[in-house]
Amino acid sequence: MKPAIVCLLLLAAVLGSAQRKPDARGLIEAQISRLEQAYAGRDFEGVRSVMAATFQGIGIDRHTYSLAAYLQQVKLLFSMAKEIKLSVTIQSLAVAKGSCRVFTKEILDFKIPNSKKKLDAFRVVSSNEEIWVPSNGVFKISIEKQKSQSRMVNGRPAGHS
Repeated sequence: MKPAIVCLLLLAAVLGSAQRKPDARGLIEAQISRLEQAYAGRDFEGVRSVMAATFQGIGIDRHTYSLAAYLQQVKLLFSMAKEIKLSVTIQSLAVAKGSCRVFTKEILDFKIPNSKKKLDAFRVVSSNEEIWVPSNGVFKISIEKQKSQSRMVNGRPAGHS
């Protein structure tokens, strides 16, 4: 085989393997998709798998909560809601040594039966600052800090933060 062809084949192999290796953004987008699917399918373990064991949440009121407290709220939502849809959009992402700082916009829509056996439609829109850390070839949410939140019930404001 001619040296030029060998060089081209080696270059193609190197470039091909580099293109297949996902970057931090791609890995985080995959995890976000997994989280959205887990909410839609009421997959509790799927939600848990996206969170780091050291997860800490910080609410809009600066109240902190643990992974266990977060997962307890997820279980409650899954048990009460008839329909659930989570949509997460990355607003910006910055890679730092050992982590990624991600600003997201989340829209959580769900329906819960009211006392009249009709479904009330809830919408929670929040802006978050998150720290994602690598773990076994994926990224997981380590810290989630709410920056803003609005809530609607049946299309009407139900409180804003």
